[in-house]
Amino acid sequence: MSRKTRTSLAAGLVLGTSLAATACAQGNASNASVPPAVIEITKAQNPTVFIGEGRLPHAPEFIEFQVTIESECHATPMEASAAADKAAANVMATLRGTLDPNNERDGVFSKGGYTRSFERYLGNSRTVCRGTYAKSVTLTAKTSRIAEFQAGFSDIQHDLLAGSLSKPSDSAAERGITFATLSEPTPQLYYETREKLEQQALADALSNARAKLEATAAAGCGTGDYQILRMVETGVDDGRPIAYARSSMPSNDDTMELDSIWINKLLQVSFIAPGNCSGGERG
Repeated sequence: MSRKTRTSLAAGLVLGTSLAATACAQGNASNASVPPAVIEITKAQNPTVFIGEGRLPHAPEFIEFQVTIESECHATPMEASAAADKAAANVMATLRGTLDPNNERDGVFSKGGYTRSFERYLGNSRTVCRGTYAKSVTLTAKTSRIAEFQAGFSDIQHDLLAGSLSKPSDSAAERGITFATLSEPTPQLYYETREKLEQQALADALSNARAKLEATAAAGCGTGDYQILRMVETGVDDGRPIAYARSSMPSNDDTMELDSIWINKLLQVSFIAPGNCSGGERG
């Protein structure tokens, strides 16, 4: 058995209790809490393969964005650190204004903070700030105040991109500078929500594959005594969106509406069934 085949079998057999229960509902397994066993194929049998789809929407639960602070071209590590830390403290105070104080999952999280040697490379083989130091700090904000987010984020954009932390245009200057860059806000789901949706999407994908099997008269399988040989989650692109959200911002107010985040799962299922079952679809 090839490594790829073993990996596919393992992936198919660890889809979870909810998936196994769905798989065994109409199959031969006697215990619905146990994943289907691997089946030996005889020469007279041919597996029928169908790709099932499970697709579930959910409203975004929080928005995440990052502010990265760069302090460069300082004479000593202490100067670089002090400049970056001061800017980070001011930005963190601003970001806290976007959070819901009643939601313990909202917060601002810091990453980085180590100084490093620095020099800036320019065109025509020019280098400035030789022998200087720099420090980077990344602040990640997670806020569940989605309805009020647009107005607060506009203020942050103005403060960072047009205020004292905007990046200087004169990159050739031999002087210490501190500036910030702002990432694009991303709608997100909490981990346990996404995990639950993915498990249900896989179960729905298996049900969808079974429905295709039972509806395909050409396969000769009908709704008879079939078994599941293999289940493999596949990355086949069916053209539908996977885990995205789109914002819609009316011009007459400060509210922001987000479309649902879609969780999409595709499952390639190989069936063994009575009769000539060589049909189906292969991904």
